[in-house]
Amino acid sequence: MLVVEDESVILLDIEHSLEEAGFEVVTSYRGEDAISVFDDDPERVLALITDIRLGDGTDGWQWPGT
Repeated sequence: MLVVEDESVILLDIEHSLEEAGFEVVTSYRGEDAISVFDDDPERVLALITDIRLGDGTDGWQWPGT
């Protein structure tokens, strides 16, 4: 599961909760980094949880080519 959140406290809380529920979690603070994680190993990302507003750059609504 890929979690994208630019606020560290929220990201850590989500990551901890998902790991306690048995999920393998990959985290990212920026949209661009999350896209790189997906591009490097798309089979690893079975689900995506993302904040919509991620500061400057790619946000939670964007994907390359859209």
